[in-house]
Amino acid sequence: MTDKIEASMRVSQRASRKASIVKLLLLGSESSDTSHILRQIEYQHNISTTNNKDKYIIAIRKFSVQCIFKLYTKCNALYNYNPVNYKKFNLDLVSMDYIRLLQSVQNKFDDNSWLNNKVTLYELTECIQYLWSLDAIQNIWELVFSSNAEMKHYLDKIESIMDIDTYLPTYYDIMSMPYKNISEISLNFHDKHQMNIVTMSGTKYSKKWLHSFDHITGIIFVVNLNDFDQYQVIDNQRVNTLKHSRNLFKKIVNDEVFKHTPIMLIFDQYDLFKRKIENGASISSVFDGYKDDTQNVEASVNYITSSFMKRVENKQKRRGIYIHCTSYYGNNFNQIKQIFKDVQHIKLTRNLDIGGLL
Repeated sequence: MTDKIEASMRVSQRASRKASIVKLLLLGSESSDTSHILRQIEYQHNISTTNNKDKYIIAIRKFSVQCIFKLYTKCNALYNYNPVNYKKFNLDLVSMDYIRLLQSVQNKFDDNSWLNNKVTLYELTECIQYLWSLDAIQNIWELVFSSNAEMKHYLDKIESIMDIDTYLPTYYDIMSMPYKNISEISLNFHDKHQMNIVTMSGTKYSKKWLHSFDHITGIIFVVNLNDFDQYQVIDNQRVNTLKHSRNLFKKIVNDEVFKHTPIMLIFDQYDLFKRKIENGASISSVFDGYKDDTQNVEASVNYITSSFMKRVENKQKRRGIYIHCTSYYGNNFNQIKQIFKDVQHIKLTRNLDIGGLL
């Protein structure tokens, strides 16, 4: 898997250099949920520019088929493993025609031809509804997959999802889609500017993989302001979530590979943070150096911003550090346009630097 990822990165590097594509690396601690943010950015951009949801419809229908087949396979495996203890998972009476249909559709995933076939979609609806209604399938979902609320969400509304004439995915439908470890989206502006944003999911960023992004134009680092009074266990130690995010930020921006890379530091969920402070909370409970207990929101944000900026070793103007506060980052097209403006400024600054004007 590592070899495949590295090979993909090398191809991406060559392509972006050749085409002069702007490439940004979206990072943050696990509480920032960068994969979800990436999906929000893509959704907002596509809806605001093309209003095209076809891509999401295809992905959702494919995922729904995979979900029901996964439930069937797991159910069957447990029953075959121990028919006595797992007799409630018996699916012997299920027609194999249903299973062959699911397998056939998955074999055609690459060409998407089945997605425009009303008959196939109708048969799939009937198949998935039947399987999802079985006690055995419901039992396996509760036993093994109950934490996967997205799976239930799609299967509960499968008739709507498979309706070729009327289905339009909702915002929640799109945001519930699963993510890969490394995800990338492409945004086009004014038909001539392309900006790619890539993120790495998971709580631990591989230093080796980060170094594969040495060709990027800039780093977007998202901080969840609302985490200032939250804690998590990392390496068997209880640490403050915001401080953990700050430590991760320090490691990335001061890394040898990225020490000259422009930084877009985004403080997210400002509205929730503001509500907490106005209701009596104070960052002084976490930051000993903060002495103002008057629930001053602006002073609190300024202190946190300063705390992060103190961790940046290279603050040269030509590097470029851009700071923004947002509410639910990525869920607003204006915020995406702000990224584009920052990128344009980065490119202008670099051109002036190359020309000896800075």
